[in-house]
Amino acid sequence: RRGARGPFQGAKGDIVMSKSKRATPLTPEERARMLNEIFAPRPKMGRLYVLEFSTGIVKVGRTCGRDRVAQHAKEASRYGVSVVRHWMSDSVDGYTRIERAIIRACLLEGQLAHGSEYFRMPYERASAIVQEACA
Repeated sequence: RRGARGPFQGAKGDIVMSKSKRATPLTPEERARMLNEIFAPRPKMGRLYVLEFSTGIVKVGRTCGRDRVAQHAKEASRYGVSVVRHWMSDSVDGYTRIERAIIRACLLEGQLAHGSEYFRMPYERASAIVQEACA
């Protein structure tokens, strides 16, 4: 039975790791490493992209890697949809802020189709918005 302190706290409230049934306190180095991993700042550099699906829906987004388009294509294929065209920027600084500006521009010029990043609008216009924002 777990106590009121929660599954990761020892008798003194210390964060603990459990390798067996008996929990052992973290060393100061382990605790610092774990907290750094949890609260590490997100990278400021990333890529922005625009996709056009075979349904005519356009998606804008951001990513830290290059494989995001492939992930969207794989997910879409489960529903019989494919990625027809796409564009991805080089790595840019402040990509989160830029993505928000891109979404606002797409909201003004297109119609939201799903979620907050999928739009009914011409791919050419969405692509131009993303490319201009990355310039």
